[in-house]
Amino acid sequence: MSCDGDFCTTDYCSPYSGCSHDELICHDESKCTEDSCDPSSGCIYKTISCNDGKACTVDDCCPENGCSHVWIECGDDNMCTDGSCDPISGVSLNWINCNDKNECTRIWCDVHWS
Repeated sequence: MSCDGDFCTTDYCSPYSGCSHDELICHDESKCTEDSCDPSSGCIYKTISCNDGKACTVDDCCPENGCSHVWIECGDDNMCTDGSCDPISGVSLNWINCNDKNECTRIWCDVHWS
């Protein structure tokens, strides 16, 4: 416990100059936390939110670089679907229209031969 009851100070006492209460620097060197100090408990390292609100990204935080938002792959490796991503609703897979408007052909999509 600190001499002045404030956990955000480092206390020293000199027989010549008396007490001093230097401010405690709370810094964990992580770009993924908000650093602060509470006088009743000391340093606080609150994890920040990297959520960008977009359904098409994977949000992460690296202590050295901070937040990152990587776009997700929207394809399903099916040659008969077209994958896309809407930032609000997320991944959408739509069947490709194979209709060649020729009545003499059969319309279908083979996932292996497309």
